[in-house]
Amino acid sequence: MALTESELNDLQSLMQDERFDDAIVAARGMLRRNADVPLLYNVMGVAMMQTGRPDDATRAFQRAHAMAPDYTEVTHNLVAALIGTGRVAEAEAPIRAALRDRPGDPSLLRNLASALVLKADWPAAQEAAKQAMIAEPGHPAARVMLASIQREQGQLTEALETLAPLADVAEAQLVRGEILAAQGEPGAARAAFEAALALDPAEVAAWEGIAAVTTFAPDDPRLDRLRATLDAASGEARTRLSFVLARALADSGADAQVFALLDTAQAVRRQQAPAYSHAQRRKEIGRIRTLFGPEQVAALAAQGRTDVQPVFLIGMPGTAAETVARALAAHPQIHATDAPGAIPGLGRAVLAAPRVMTPDWVAARSGALASGASEAPRLFDPTPANADWAGLILTLFPKARIVHVTRDPRATALDLYAQDMPAEPFPWAHDLEDIASYHAQLDALIEHWQAQFPDAFVTCRYEDLRADPDPQLRALAEALGLAPDPAMTEALDAPGAFGDWTRHEDALAPFIRAMARQDRPL
Repeated sequence: MALTESELNDLQSLMQDERFDDAIVAARGMLRRNADVPLLYNVMGVAMMQTGRPDDATRAFQRAHAMAPDYTEVTHNLVAALIGTGRVAEAEAPIRAALRDRPGDPSLLRNLASALVLKADWPAAQEAAKQAMIAEPGHPAARVMLASIQREQGQLTEALETLAPLADVAEAQLVRGEILAAQGEPGAARAAFEAALALDPAEVAAWEGIAAVTTFAPDDPRLDRLRATLDAASGEARTRLSFVLARALADSGADAQVFALLDTAQAVRRQQAPAYSHAQRRKEIGRIRTLFGPEQVAALAAQGRTDVQPVFLIGMPGTAAETVARALAAHPQIHATDAPGAIPGLGRAVLAAPRVMTPDWVAARSGALASGASEAPRLFDPTPANADWAGLILTLFPKARIVHVTRDPRATALDLYAQDMPAEPFPWAHDLEDIASYHAQLDALIEHWQAQFPDAFVTCRYEDLRADPDPQLRALAEALGLAPDPAMTEALDAPGAFGDWTRHEDALAPFIRAMARQDRPL
Protein backbone atom coordinates (compact mmCIF):
# COMPACT_ATOMS: atom_id res chain seq x y z
CA MET A 1 0.00 0.00 0.00
CA ALA A 2 1.42 3.35 -1.08
CA LEU A 3 2.06 6.04 1.47
CA THR A 4 -0.56 8.75 1.64
CA GLU A 5 0.11 12.46 1.70
CA SER A 6 -1.61 12.61 5.07
CA GLU A 7 0.82 10.06 6.57
CA LEU A 8 3.82 11.97 5.29
CA ASN A 9 2.43 15.25 6.63
CA ASP A 10 1.85 13.64 10.03
CA LEU A 11 5.43 12.35 10.03
CA GLN A 12 6.73 15.80 9.16
CA SER A 13 4.67 17.31 11.99
CA LEU A 14 6.16 14.85 14.50
CA MET A 15 9.66 15.91 13.44
CA GLN A 16 8.82 19.62 13.59
CA ASP A 17 7.35 19.18 17.07
CA GLU A 18 10.56 17.34 18.12
CA ARG A 19 8.58 14.20 18.98
CA PHE A 20 11.44 12.12 17.69
CA ASP A 21 10.59 8.82 19.41
CA ASP A 22 7.06 8.99 17.99
CA ALA A 23 8.51 9.79 14.55
CA ILE A 24 10.72 6.68 14.71
CA VAL A 25 7.71 4.49 15.59
CA ALA A 26 5.65 6.05 12.78
CA ALA A 27 8.43 5.65 10.21
CA ARG A 28 8.94 2.00 11.14
CA GLY A 29 5.24 1.36 10.77
CA MET A 30 5.26 2.84 7.28
CA LEU A 31 8.39 0.84 6.37
CA ARG A 32 6.59 -2.40 7.20
CA ARG A 33 4.25 -1.56 4.31
CA ASN A 34 6.80 0.23 2.10
CA ALA A 35 10.28 -1.13 2.70
CA ASP A 36 11.84 0.60 -0.30
CA VAL A 37 11.26 4.28 0.57
CA PRO A 38 14.61 5.99 1.29
CA LEU A 39 12.82 9.07 2.65
CA LEU A 40 11.53 7.04 5.61
CA TYR A 41 14.98 5.72 6.48
CA ASN A 42 16.35 9.24 6.24
CA VAL A 43 13.69 10.64 8.58
CA MET A 44 14.24 7.77 11.00
CA GLY A 45 18.01 8.39 10.93
CA VAL A 46 17.57 12.09 11.71
CA ALA A 47 15.24 11.26 14.61
CA MET A 48 17.72 8.70 15.95
CA MET A 49 20.53 11.27 15.85
CA GLN A 50 18.35 13.65 17.83
CA THR A 51 17.68 11.00 20.48
CA GLY A 52 21.34 10.07 20.98
CA ARG A 53 21.47 6.89 18.90
CA PRO A 54 24.20 7.64 16.33
CA ASP A 55 24.99 4.02 15.47
CA ASP A 56 21.34 3.21 14.72
CA ALA A 57 21.07 6.47 12.76
CA THR A 58 24.10 5.54 10.68
CA ARG A 59 22.53 2.20 9.75
CA ALA A 60 19.32 3.98 8.72
CA PHE A 61 21.21 6.45 6.55
CA GLN A 62 23.20 3.60 4.99
CA ARG A 63 19.95 1.86 4.00
CA ALA A 64 18.65 5.06 2.43
CA HIS A 65 21.93 5.72 0.64
CA ALA A 66 22.02 2.18 -0.79
CA MET A 67 18.55 2.71 -2.24
CA ALA A 68 19.22 6.22 -3.56
CA PRO A 69 22.95 7.07 -3.95
CA ASP A 70 22.03 10.37 -5.61
CA TYR A 71 19.80 11.51 -2.73
CA THR A 72 21.88 14.53 -1.66
CA GLU A 73 20.37 15.00 1.79
CA VAL A 74 20.93 11.36 2.64
CA THR A 75 24.57 11.57 1.55
CA HIS A 76 25.15 14.58 3.80
CA ASN A 77 23.40 12.93 6.74
CA LEU A 78 25.30 9.67 6.32
CA VAL A 79 28.63 11.46 6.15
CA ALA A 80 27.82 13.55 9.24
CA ALA A 81 26.80 10.42 11.16
CA LEU A 82 29.94 8.52 10.17
CA ILE A 83 32.17 11.45 11.10
CA GLY A 84 30.27 11.93 14.36
CA THR A 85 30.90 8.31 15.34
CA GLY A 86 34.59 8.45 14.44
CA ARG A 87 34.29 6.32 11.31
CA VAL A 88 36.22 8.79 9.20
CA ALA A 89 37.61 6.32 6.67
CA GLU A 90 34.09 5.12 5.88
CA ALA A 91 32.84 8.70 5.59
CA GLU A 92 35.25 9.48 2.77
CA ALA A 93 33.90 6.81 0.40
CA PRO A 94 30.30 8.08 -0.05
CA ILE A 95 31.57 11.65 -0.38
CA ARG A 96 34.03 10.78 -3.14
CA ALA A 97 31.42 8.62 -4.87
CA ALA A 98 28.94 11.49 -4.84
CA LEU A 99 31.63 13.92 -6.04
CA ARG A 100 32.15 11.79 -9.14
CA ASP A 101 28.57 12.61 -10.13
CA ARG A 102 28.57 16.16 -8.74
CA PRO A 103 32.22 17.30 -8.82
CA GLY A 104 31.48 20.91 -7.95
CA ASP A 105 29.02 20.37 -5.12
CA PRO A 106 30.21 22.80 -2.36
CA SER A 107 28.46 20.91 0.44
CA LEU A 108 30.07 17.63 -0.56
CA LEU A 109 33.47 19.32 -0.80
CA ARG A 110 32.95 20.80 2.66
CA ASN A 111 32.07 17.33 4.00
CA LEU A 112 35.23 15.98 2.39
CA ALA A 113 37.21 18.71 4.14
CA SER A 114 35.62 17.69 7.47
CA ALA A 115 36.62 14.06 6.96
CA LEU A 116 40.16 15.03 6.03
CA VAL A 117 40.41 17.29 9.10
CA LEU A 118 39.63 14.31 11.31
CA LYS A 119 42.41 12.42 9.57
CA ALA A 120 44.70 15.42 10.25
CA ASP A 121 45.40 15.62 6.51
CA TRP A 122 45.56 19.41 6.65
CA PRO A 123 46.83 20.20 3.13
CA ALA A 124 44.16 18.02 1.50
CA ALA A 125 41.48 19.40 3.82
CA GLN A 126 42.47 22.97 2.99
CA GLU A 127 42.38 22.22 -0.75
CA ALA A 128 38.91 20.65 -0.47
CA ALA A 129 37.63 23.71 1.41
CA LYS A 130 39.16 26.03 -1.21
CA GLN A 131 37.51 24.03 -4.00
CA ALA A 132 34.16 24.39 -2.19
CA MET A 133 34.64 28.16 -2.15
CA ILE A 134 35.57 28.18 -5.84
CA ALA A 135 32.44 26.20 -6.64
CA GLU A 136 30.29 28.62 -4.67
CA PRO A 137 32.21 31.73 -3.51
CA GLY A 138 29.41 32.82 -1.20
CA HIS A 139 29.04 29.44 0.53
CA PRO A 140 29.30 30.39 4.24
CA ALA A 141 29.93 26.88 5.55
CA ALA A 142 32.86 26.41 3.17
CA ARG A 143 34.42 29.70 4.29
CA VAL A 144 34.02 28.79 7.95
CA MET A 145 35.54 25.37 7.28
CA LEU A 146 38.53 26.90 5.49
CA ALA A 147 39.05 29.41 8.31
CA SER A 148 38.89 26.62 10.88
CA ILE A 149 41.53 24.66 8.97
CA GLN A 150 43.73 27.74 8.69
CA ARG A 151 43.37 28.32 12.43
CA GLU A 152 44.47 24.75 13.22
CA GLN A 153 47.56 25.28 11.08
CA GLY A 154 48.44 28.50 12.90
CA GLN A 155 47.44 30.73 9.96
CA LEU A 156 45.46 33.06 12.19
CA THR A 157 45.69 36.22 10.10
CA GLU A 158 44.61 34.32 6.97
CA ALA A 159 41.73 32.75 8.88
CA LEU A 160 40.44 36.16 9.98
CA GLU A 161 40.64 37.38 6.37
CA THR A 162 38.66 34.34 5.21
CA LEU A 163 35.94 35.10 7.77
CA ALA A 164 35.78 38.85 7.05
CA PRO A 165 32.87 38.69 4.53
CA LEU A 166 30.70 36.70 6.99
CA ALA A 167 29.78 39.38 9.50
CA ASP A 168 26.17 38.16 9.52
CA VAL A 169 26.94 34.45 10.07
CA ALA A 170 26.89 33.29 13.69
CA GLU A 171 29.27 30.36 13.20
CA ALA A 172 31.81 32.65 11.52
CA GLN A 173 31.67 35.05 14.47
CA LEU A 174 32.24 32.14 16.84
CA VAL A 175 35.38 31.02 15.02
CA ARG A 176 36.54 34.64 14.81
CA GLY A 177 36.07 35.01 18.57
CA GLU A 178 38.06 31.85 19.26
CA ILE A 179 40.92 33.07 17.07
CA LEU A 180 40.98 36.50 18.71
CA ALA A 181 40.97 34.89 22.16
CA ALA A 182 43.93 32.73 21.12
CA GLN A 183 45.73 35.89 19.97
CA GLY A 184 45.32 37.42 23.42
CA GLU A 185 42.63 39.96 22.46
CA PRO A 186 39.84 39.26 24.97
CA GLY A 187 37.94 42.48 24.23
CA ALA A 188 37.76 41.83 20.49
CA ALA A 189 36.96 38.17 21.12
CA ARG A 190 34.12 39.15 23.44
CA ALA A 191 32.70 41.46 20.76
CA ALA A 192 32.76 38.60 18.23
CA PHE A 193 30.99 36.24 20.62
CA GLU A 194 28.39 38.93 21.35
CA ALA A 195 27.86 39.35 17.60
CA ALA A 196 27.30 35.60 17.27
CA LEU A 197 24.78 35.74 20.11
CA ALA A 198 22.95 38.65 18.48
CA LEU A 199 22.65 36.60 15.29
CA ASP A 200 21.56 33.47 17.15
CA PRO A 201 20.36 34.12 20.74
CA ALA A 202 20.22 30.37 21.45
CA GLU A 203 23.86 29.74 20.47
CA VAL A 204 25.38 28.03 23.50
CA ALA A 205 28.94 28.20 22.16
CA ALA A 206 28.70 32.00 22.07
CA TRP A 207 27.90 32.07 25.80
CA GLU A 208 30.78 29.67 26.45
CA GLY A 209 33.11 31.96 24.51
CA ILE A 210 31.96 35.04 26.42
CA ALA A 211 32.48 33.27 29.75
CA ALA A 212 36.02 32.25 28.72
CA VAL A 213 37.13 35.87 28.18
CA THR A 214 34.99 37.71 30.76
CA THR A 215 35.03 38.31 34.48
CA PHE A 216 31.39 39.05 35.35
CA ALA A 217 30.56 41.90 37.73
CA PRO A 218 27.48 41.59 40.02
CA ASP A 219 25.55 44.14 37.95
CA ASP A 220 26.49 42.70 34.53
CA PRO A 221 23.28 42.84 32.43
CA ARG A 222 24.31 39.65 30.67
CA LEU A 223 23.57 37.67 33.84
CA ASP A 224 19.81 38.15 33.44
CA ARG A 225 20.03 37.28 29.74
CA LEU A 226 22.01 34.17 30.59
CA ARG A 227 19.48 33.09 33.24
CA ALA A 228 16.62 33.57 30.77
CA THR A 229 18.47 31.56 28.12
CA LEU A 230 19.09 28.75 30.61
CA ASP A 231 15.44 28.73 31.72
CA ALA A 232 14.34 28.33 28.09
CA ALA A 233 16.90 25.61 27.28
CA SER A 234 16.59 21.85 27.57
CA GLY A 235 18.75 18.78 27.14
CA GLU A 236 22.41 19.25 26.21
CA ALA A 237 22.06 23.02 25.81
CA ARG A 238 20.76 23.30 29.37
CA THR A 239 23.66 21.28 30.75
CA ARG A 240 26.27 23.38 28.94
CA LEU A 241 24.62 26.65 29.95
CA SER A 242 24.57 25.51 33.58
CA PHE A 243 28.38 25.45 33.55
CA VAL A 244 28.47 28.92 31.97
CA LEU A 245 26.07 30.46 34.49
CA ALA A 246 27.92 28.83 37.39
CA ARG A 247 31.14 30.50 36.30
CA ALA A 248 29.42 33.84 35.79
CA LEU A 249 27.82 33.69 39.24
CA ALA A 250 31.14 32.73 40.85
CA ASP A 251 32.73 35.79 39.23
CA SER A 252 29.92 38.02 40.49
CA GLY A 253 30.01 36.67 44.05
CA ALA A 254 26.65 34.85 44.01
CA ASP A 255 28.25 31.77 45.57
CA ALA A 256 25.11 30.18 47.01
CA GLN A 257 23.82 29.15 43.57
CA VAL A 258 27.09 27.99 42.04
CA PHE A 259 27.27 24.41 43.27
CA ALA A 260 23.57 23.76 42.74
CA LEU A 261 24.16 24.43 39.05
CA LEU A 262 27.40 22.45 38.93
CA ASP A 263 26.01 19.42 40.78
CA THR A 264 23.03 19.24 38.43
CA ALA A 265 25.19 19.55 35.31
CA GLN A 266 27.80 17.07 36.54
CA ALA A 267 25.09 14.54 37.39
CA VAL A 268 24.19 14.55 33.70
CA ARG A 269 27.84 14.17 32.69
CA ARG A 270 28.33 11.22 35.08
CA GLN A 271 25.47 9.39 33.38
CA GLN A 272 27.08 9.98 29.99
CA ALA A 273 30.69 9.15 30.95
CA PRO A 274 32.14 5.66 31.31
CA ALA A 275 32.63 4.57 34.91
CA TYR A 276 36.01 5.52 36.36
CA SER A 277 37.89 2.70 38.11
CA HIS A 278 40.27 3.72 40.91
CA ALA A 279 41.69 0.18 41.06
CA GLN A 280 42.29 -0.01 37.33
CA ARG A 281 44.11 3.30 37.38
CA ARG A 282 46.30 2.08 40.26
CA LYS A 283 47.23 -1.07 38.30
CA GLU A 284 48.02 0.98 35.20
CA ILE A 285 50.36 3.26 37.15
CA GLY A 286 52.10 0.22 38.65
CA ARG A 287 52.74 -1.18 35.17
CA ILE A 288 54.05 2.18 33.92
CA ARG A 289 56.48 2.48 36.83
CA THR A 290 57.78 -1.04 36.22
CA LEU A 291 58.13 -0.51 32.48
CA PHE A 292 60.18 2.70 32.82
CA GLY A 293 62.57 1.96 35.62
CA PRO A 294 65.88 3.89 35.67
CA GLU A 295 67.88 0.95 34.30
CA GLN A 296 65.51 0.45 31.36
CA VAL A 297 65.50 4.19 30.58
CA ALA A 298 69.31 4.40 30.80
CA ALA A 299 69.73 1.37 28.52
CA LEU A 300 67.53 2.78 25.75
CA ALA A 301 68.21 6.51 26.07
CA ALA A 302 71.41 6.23 24.05
CA GLN A 303 69.21 5.69 21.00
CA GLY A 304 67.13 8.79 21.75
CA ARG A 305 67.66 12.33 20.48
CA THR A 306 70.43 13.87 22.55
CA ASP A 307 70.83 16.91 20.28
CA VAL A 308 67.56 18.55 21.33
CA GLN A 309 66.19 19.73 24.67
CA PRO A 310 62.40 19.71 24.32
CA VAL A 311 60.17 21.11 27.04
CA PHE A 312 57.19 19.11 28.33
CA LEU A 313 54.52 20.32 30.73
CA ILE A 314 52.93 17.96 33.24
CA GLY A 315 50.42 18.17 36.08
CA MET A 316 46.69 18.17 36.58
CA PRO A 317 44.73 19.60 33.64
CA GLY A 318 42.97 22.92 34.12
CA THR A 319 43.62 26.63 34.35
CA ALA A 320 46.99 26.37 36.10
CA ALA A 321 48.50 24.19 33.37
CA GLU A 322 46.92 26.31 30.64
CA THR A 323 48.35 29.51 32.15
CA VAL A 324 51.91 28.20 32.37
CA ALA A 325 51.59 26.73 28.87
CA ARG A 326 50.57 30.15 27.53
CA ALA A 327 53.59 31.79 29.12
CA LEU A 328 56.01 29.16 27.81
CA ALA A 329 54.56 29.24 24.30
CA ALA A 330 55.04 33.03 24.20
CA HIS A 331 58.81 32.73 24.54
CA PRO A 332 60.39 33.32 21.11
CA GLN A 333 62.79 30.38 21.55
CA ILE A 334 60.06 27.86 22.43
CA HIS A 335 58.12 26.52 19.47
CA ALA A 336 55.19 24.11 19.61
CA THR A 337 55.96 20.61 18.42
CA ASP A 338 54.22 19.39 15.27
CA ALA A 339 52.70 16.52 17.25
CA PRO A 340 51.47 17.80 20.65
CA GLY A 341 49.90 15.02 22.66
CA ALA A 342 51.75 12.27 20.80
CA ILE A 343 53.57 10.98 23.89
CA PRO A 344 50.50 9.53 25.70
CA GLY A 345 49.53 7.64 22.54
CA LEU A 346 53.03 6.17 22.26
CA GLY A 347 52.96 5.32 25.95
CA ARG A 348 49.70 3.43 25.68
CA ALA A 349 51.04 1.50 22.68
CA VAL A 350 54.12 0.47 24.65
CA LEU A 351 52.00 -0.47 27.65
CA ALA A 352 49.90 -2.74 25.44
CA ALA A 353 52.95 -4.36 23.79
CA PRO A 354 56.15 -3.67 25.81
CA ARG A 355 58.36 -5.61 23.40
CA VAL A 356 57.95 -2.92 20.74
CA MET A 357 60.22 -0.61 22.75
CA THR A 358 63.51 -1.66 21.19
CA PRO A 359 66.54 0.57 20.49
CA ASP A 360 65.41 0.87 16.86
CA TRP A 361 61.92 1.88 17.98
CA VAL A 362 63.34 4.57 20.29
CA ALA A 363 65.54 5.96 17.52
CA ALA A 364 62.68 6.03 15.02
CA ARG A 365 60.10 7.57 17.34
CA SER A 366 62.37 10.23 18.81
CA GLY A 367 63.56 11.14 15.32
CA ALA A 368 59.99 11.49 14.06
CA LEU A 369 58.86 13.61 17.01
CA ALA A 370 61.82 15.99 16.68
CA SER A 371 62.05 15.95 12.90
CA GLY A 372 64.05 18.96 11.68
CA ALA A 373 64.69 20.24 15.21
CA SER A 374 67.95 21.48 16.61
CA GLU A 375 68.97 22.78 20.02
CA ALA A 376 67.22 26.11 19.48
CA PRO A 377 64.35 26.69 19.44
CA ARG A 378 63.06 24.37 22.12
CA LEU A 379 60.23 22.05 21.09
CA PHE A 380 57.27 22.38 23.42
CA ASP A 381 54.50 19.91 24.26
CA PRO A 382 51.98 21.39 26.75
CA THR A 383 49.94 18.20 27.31
CA PRO A 384 49.41 17.67 31.08
CA ALA A 385 48.76 13.95 30.48
CA ASN A 386 52.49 13.65 29.74
CA ALA A 387 52.79 13.20 33.51
CA ASP A 388 52.16 9.47 33.13
CA TRP A 389 55.00 9.15 30.67
CA ALA A 390 58.01 10.98 32.10
CA GLY A 391 60.00 7.75 31.82
CA LEU A 392 59.16 7.47 28.13
CA ILE A 393 59.95 11.15 27.53
CA LEU A 394 63.43 10.75 29.05
CA THR A 395 63.98 7.58 27.03
CA LEU A 396 63.23 9.39 23.79
CA PHE A 397 64.82 12.72 24.81
CA PRO A 398 67.45 12.30 27.55
CA LYS A 399 67.98 16.08 27.79
CA ALA A 400 64.30 16.96 28.00
CA ARG A 401 63.12 19.38 30.67
CA ILE A 402 59.79 18.62 32.34
CA VAL A 403 57.88 21.54 33.88
CA HIS A 404 55.67 20.34 36.72
CA VAL A 405 52.81 22.77 37.36
CA THR A 406 51.45 22.63 40.91
CA ARG A 407 48.53 24.31 42.64
CA ASP A 408 46.53 23.93 45.85
CA PRO A 409 44.57 20.70 45.21
CA ARG A 410 41.33 22.29 46.46
CA ALA A 411 41.64 25.05 43.86
CA THR A 412 42.38 22.47 41.19
CA ALA A 413 39.34 20.41 42.18
CA LEU A 414 37.06 23.44 42.02
CA ASP A 415 38.52 24.48 38.67
CA LEU A 416 37.98 21.02 37.15
CA TYR A 417 34.52 20.44 38.63
CA ALA A 418 33.41 23.82 37.27
CA GLN A 419 34.51 22.96 33.72
CA ASP A 420 32.55 20.93 31.20
CA MET A 421 35.35 18.41 30.71
CA PRO A 422 34.93 15.78 27.97
CA ALA A 423 34.29 12.24 29.16
CA GLU A 424 37.20 11.08 27.03
CA PRO A 425 39.92 11.36 28.26
CA PHE A 426 38.56 12.71 31.59
CA PRO A 427 36.01 10.17 32.93
CA TRP A 428 37.13 11.06 36.47
CA ALA A 429 36.45 14.82 36.18
CA HIS A 430 32.70 14.72 36.94
CA ASP A 431 32.77 13.64 40.59
CA LEU A 432 34.71 15.26 43.44
CA GLU A 433 35.77 11.94 44.94
CA ASP A 434 36.99 10.68 41.56
CA ILE A 435 38.96 13.91 41.08
CA ALA A 436 40.57 13.31 44.48
CA SER A 437 41.51 9.74 43.60
CA TYR A 438 43.03 10.75 40.26
CA HIS A 439 44.85 13.73 41.82
CA ALA A 440 46.35 11.67 44.65
CA GLN A 441 47.55 8.89 42.37
CA LEU A 442 49.02 11.36 39.88
CA ASP A 443 50.86 13.22 42.67
CA ALA A 444 52.38 9.94 43.84
CA LEU A 445 53.46 9.04 40.30
CA ILE A 446 55.09 12.43 39.72
CA GLU A 447 56.93 12.15 43.05
CA HIS A 448 58.19 8.76 41.83
CA TRP A 449 59.48 10.27 38.57
CA GLN A 450 61.12 13.18 40.39
CA ALA A 451 62.94 10.79 42.72
CA GLN A 452 64.16 8.72 39.76
CA PHE A 453 65.13 11.60 37.46
CA PRO A 454 65.60 14.69 39.68
CA ASP A 455 67.65 16.71 37.18
CA ALA A 456 64.93 16.63 34.53
CA PHE A 457 62.24 18.46 36.51
CA VAL A 458 61.38 22.13 37.02
CA THR A 459 58.51 23.05 39.36
CA CYS A 460 56.23 26.04 38.79
CA ARG A 461 53.67 26.85 41.49
CA TYR A 462 50.58 28.55 40.07
CA GLU A 463 49.83 30.66 43.15
CA ASP A 464 53.36 32.09 43.16
CA LEU A 465 53.16 32.79 39.45
CA ARG A 466 49.94 34.75 39.84
CA ALA A 467 51.11 36.63 42.94
CA ASP A 468 54.46 37.79 41.53
CA PRO A 469 54.86 36.74 37.89
CA ASP A 470 58.11 38.41 36.83
CA PRO A 471 60.55 36.62 39.19
CA GLN A 472 58.72 33.33 38.75
CA LEU A 473 58.86 33.52 34.95
CA ARG A 474 62.49 34.61 35.08
CA ALA A 475 63.35 31.59 37.23
CA LEU A 476 61.36 29.30 34.94
CA ALA A 477 63.09 30.57 31.79
CA GLU A 478 66.54 30.31 33.37
CA ALA A 479 65.85 26.76 34.56
CA LEU A 480 65.17 25.89 30.92
CA GLY A 481 68.41 27.51 29.80
CA LEU A 482 66.70 30.54 28.28
CA ALA A 483 66.83 34.27 28.81
CA PRO A 484 63.61 35.76 30.28
CA ASP A 485 61.35 37.45 27.75
CA PRO A 486 58.59 40.03 28.42
CA ALA A 487 56.24 38.18 26.08
CA MET A 488 55.88 35.52 28.78
CA THR A 489 54.44 38.04 31.24
CA GLU A 490 52.14 39.54 28.62
CA ALA A 491 50.74 36.06 27.90
CA LEU A 492 49.43 35.85 31.47
CA ASP A 493 47.00 38.72 30.82
CA ALA A 494 43.82 36.65 30.55
CA PRO A 495 40.89 35.78 32.87
CA GLY A 496 42.10 33.64 35.73
CA ALA A 497 40.81 30.48 37.33
CA PHE A 498 37.29 29.74 38.47
CA GLY A 499 36.47 31.54 41.71
CA ASP A 500 38.22 31.18 45.07
CA TRP A 501 38.14 27.73 46.61
CA THR A 502 37.95 29.15 50.15
CA ARG A 503 34.48 30.51 49.33
CA HIS A 504 33.35 26.98 48.43
CA GLU A 505 35.13 24.95 51.11
CA ASP A 506 31.92 23.35 52.43
CA ALA A 507 30.89 22.21 48.95
CA LEU A 508 34.39 20.80 48.41
CA ALA A 509 34.15 18.64 51.55
CA PRO A 510 33.76 15.35 49.59
CA PHE A 511 37.03 16.09 47.77
CA ILE A 512 38.86 17.07 50.97
CA ARG A 513 37.72 13.89 52.78
CA ALA A 514 38.65 11.72 49.80
CA MET A 515 42.15 13.22 49.65
CA ALA A 516 42.62 12.36 53.33
CA ARG A 517 41.59 8.75 52.62
CA GLN A 518 44.25 8.71 49.90
CA ASP A 519 46.90 9.77 52.46
CA ARG A 520 46.93 13.30 51.01
CA PRO A 521 45.43 15.37 53.86
CA LEU A 522 44.99 19.06 53.03
